[in-house]
Amino acid sequence: MTAFVLVSGPFTGGWVWEETVRGLRAAGAEAYPVTLTGMGGRRDDAGSGTDLGTHVADLVRLVDGIATTDVVLVGHGYGLHPVLGAADRRPERVARIVALDTALPQDGEAAVRSVPDPEVRAWLADPAGPGADGGPVPPPARGGWPRWGSTEGVPAEALDRLERLAAPQPAGTLTRPLRLTGAASALPVTGVLCTGNGSSIDLVEMLVESGPPQFRALADARVCFLELATGHWPMLSAPGELAATLMRAAAGEGHRVKAPERVHEGADEPADELADGSAGRRTDGSADEPTDGTAGPRADGSVDERAHAAEVPTHLLPFLLDPPEAPRERRGRVDLHLPDADGLGDRPRPAVVFVHGGPIAPDRRPTPRDSPFFLGYGRYAASLGVVGVTVDHRLHGLADYPRAAEDLAEAVGLVRADPRVDGDRVALWFFSTGGLLAAD
Repeated sequence: MTAFVLVSGPFTGGWVWEETVRGLRAAGAEAYPVTLTGMGGRRDDAGSGTDLGTHVADLVRLVDGIATTDVVLVGHGYGLHPVLGAADRRPERVARIVALDTALPQDGEAAVRSVPDPEVRAWLADPAGPGADGGPVPPPARGGWPRWGSTEGVPAEALDRLERLAAPQPAGTLTRPLRLTGAASALPVTGVLCTGNGSSIDLVEMLVESGPPQFRALADARVCFLELATGHWPMLSAPGELAATLMRAAAGEGHRVKAPERVHEGADEPADELADGSAGRRTDGSADEPTDGTAGPRADGSVDERAHAAEVPTHLLPFLLDPPEAPRERRGRVDLHLPDADGLGDRPRPAVVFVHGGPIAPDRRPTPRDSPFFLGYGRYAASLGVVGVTVDHRLHGLADYPRAAEDLAEAVGLVRADPRVDGDRVALWFFSTGGLLAAD
């Protein structure tokens, strides 16, 4: 018999799973809807030290008390962080992890990085703000739940109940980093994608094809995907369909994404991490090939130069052409590569804004605009008589798309306002997932 441990997103408790639990139990499964310390009806149990570690311990105790050996851990939103933490500590008890409309966090990542509400992220990050003392994060105000994920399909009465029963979220649960040892790296994972919230198998395939290395794990043989045609809260909008989907996930059903034969890193993060946060190690225990740009030696000690070129991320390779140096002006996150005055006088020039993909770690160096890849494009545009524009937008995580789109819009506004640019002739040239920003 399969036992499902159901862990919901922020501000909620086990009550959100009520109808899904009925469907699972009717199908012959065990179901354990979880209310974590300080959440839902246990809000009075929270103390100043309540954090992610507290919630991981909650789940470990629950898993230890389940007699069934076939345990499936289901994490929704924030709930996926303690789910992965518990699986890492009890991998031998877990048969499968289900990520419900939520990206898998990596080792060292705090849940706040994936919080979709930018105001809450800023609230927690401000050392002088109201969240600095570790106080709880208030739930969304009435009408604010869509900022935490689409409420498509949620009946009005269910949304009213969600707003009425929502409890403040202990701040430490969002700010304490997730720590993973890699012990659960061999566990199968099913991603349930809610298409009404913008997720889909087509999107996953695009992310894998586009080349950001952190998305390669989505094509791992142990990862598969199922879709639900509803918003981010399927336990409220489609509980019966969710129960049936979870049963399919437990049975190992789902679509597996095929990795392309040649993945180009483009301007994305040069890391090769698995979905559970472990890096550089396959599920069979063998180490990956070097990813630091060095080529592995042959048996005779020589180096295969072709392998060397293949292992250096594309954005760090020399630009294909050799455009001349061009004057470069830096304005905040924006660089302007300016053409020479070549007989056109002071006439405004067209501009091309080159938009990198991502997500990219905020501490990665060089940043995209300083990499040979984008320096080359900026200079090449300038050599053709147009203004080449490169931007370091802040797409550092999947929750950062709105902020990165604002960065791009601000850059375009800056370019259009420059008297050297013809504001009616500004083009966007995007790479990889930068296309989602360009289309916003």
